[in-house]
Amino acid sequence: MGEIRCPMCGKSNPAESEVCQFCQARLIPLVFSPAKSEPPESVPDEIPAGIDAAPTGESDWLLDLRPDESIPGEELPVDFVVGGSEDGNAPLDETHTSADDVPDWLARLPGEWTKEAEAEPLSDWLKMETGETEQPPSKPAEVTDWLSQPLPDEGQVENTESEFELAPGEFPSWLEVFRPVGDEPQTVPARGTPESIESSGPLAGLSGVLSAEPDHARPRKSPTYSLKLRVSANQRTHADLLQGLIESEGRAQPLPQRRGISSQHVLRWAIACVLWGAVLWSVITGKQEAPLPAYTEETAEVNRLISQLPGEARVLLAFDYEPGLSAEMEAAATAVVDHLMLRGAYLTLVSTSPTGPILAERFLKNQTGHHYTSEVNYVNLGYIPGGAIGLLGFVENPQRMLPYTLDMVAAWESEAQPGLRALQGVQRMNDFEMLMVIVDDPDLARAWVEQVQPQLNEPDTLTSLVMVTSAQVEAVMRPYFEANPRQVHGFVFGLRGGAAYAQLTGRGELPRTYWGPYGFGLVVAALLILIGGLVLSSVSLLARPPQVKGEANQ
Repeated sequence: MGEIRCPMCGKSNPAESEVCQFCQARLIPLVFSPAKSEPPESVPDEIPAGIDAAPTGESDWLLDLRPDESIPGEELPVDFVVGGSEDGNAPLDETHTSADDVPDWLARLPGEWTKEAEAEPLSDWLKMETGETEQPPSKPAEVTDWLSQPLPDEGQVENTESEFELAPGEFPSWLEVFRPVGDEPQTVPARGTPESIESSGPLAGLSGVLSAEPDHARPRKSPTYSLKLRVSANQRTHADLLQGLIESEGRAQPLPQRRGISSQHVLRWAIACVLWGAVLWSVITGKQEAPLPAYTEETAEVNRLISQLPGEARVLLAFDYEPGLSAEMEAAATAVVDHLMLRGAYLTLVSTSPTGPILAERFLKNQTGHHYTSEVNYVNLGYIPGGAIGLLGFVENPQRMLPYTLDMVAAWESEAQPGLRALQGVQRMNDFEMLMVIVDDPDLARAWVEQVQPQLNEPDTLTSLVMVTSAQVEAVMRPYFEANPRQVHGFVFGLRGGAAYAQLTGRGELPRTYWGPYGFGLVVAALLILIGGLVLSSVSLLARPPQVKGEANQ
């Protein structure tokens, strides 16, 4: 069987196919008559040698438009039916049987156009080519204005450009023909508000265009605000008051008159006189009206440690208090140091305060009944600089930190010299039998405990740490004393602790002297507070206005 090659995709199809099974292109044109002739089996890829090719750059249909020339061998085949039907029985149209038969309107050259030729309808020729039967029109065909006008010459093109200029929003007449029926522009949009027409830009003349700037972004005239403040009556009052205060700043104010002696002044002087009288009476008479306080556990522990010291024991004594608190500290430490001197201990004096060495010399001179001599019974090494760091250096290597006394005498024993008697046999901190610190500052007290205690915790160490502090340091030292094991083996705090230690030893006249007036003054102060409270309560009750019986019942 023969095959038909598709003119579109070039693939072979069966001879009886009318449509390509690959690209669905039609294989048998409608203009061929299957009864008289068979369609070509295939479309040749190249032009046969017997057919002359068209000139370069020109197509076959352009050659057919030439009226005075005829191309030999270009006659249409007999089977080509222009107006026939598919069964081939329709009569042939003799006016279009060859390529030379071209419509008159198409055969005219561009220069031979006339008004009558332009008016010829094109629909007649189109109907003949498509096979439709010719029917006379009931009405003459209407030709649009732009088709009925003659073509302008080349010289008139420039003059006619201004005629085609349209106003914004208008369409040319030839474009109005293609407007669909009922597609009239709406002057009122669906929302019921008239649409604005764009007046500038590339969309000028069009309506219903979204604005490039919203209404709130367009420049407007700024509102005008009033410069007058709205001030209420209360605000005006405060403003006047402030203005008055500012104006009165530069004015000289008269000095207030000195008030006379009031009842408050009399009462204050009376209370002061009573307290002074109580204290002075106890000091002058020397009577011990207030009994000495009972000793506590920490005070008794200090007494026990000193009583167990061997004869000629080496004791390191630190004086770390300020001169302003010397009265309290001397009253607390007098009985304790007196007990050490009774045991015959050799004392080594140091201090982390610049005034400490001088206070230490003064303290020892006030200890009557003992014949302690400098550089014999005691050694004053002086001031330990550097605070806590210097204290740590002294604890680790005391000979290097303080090698001389206040008189610039070599204090420590070495190979070249025997050293002072109070420091013989002492090379480090553990060689002292006791370390006693007299301190009034909580931070200094804590520094001594933290720096010294690691040295005292070494095995085979019998050195004990004792603190004599002011009353304000008691709260800091008590946790160290109550710890297990104890980091502070005993402490005496304030005047009360010194008086309690004096009662244990039966010695120490200074705490006894201070405790009598101090105790008697406390008793008188407590009585004054009690009497003042009673008087004030009675006066307030008497000054209250009497109540009416009706109000009392309510």
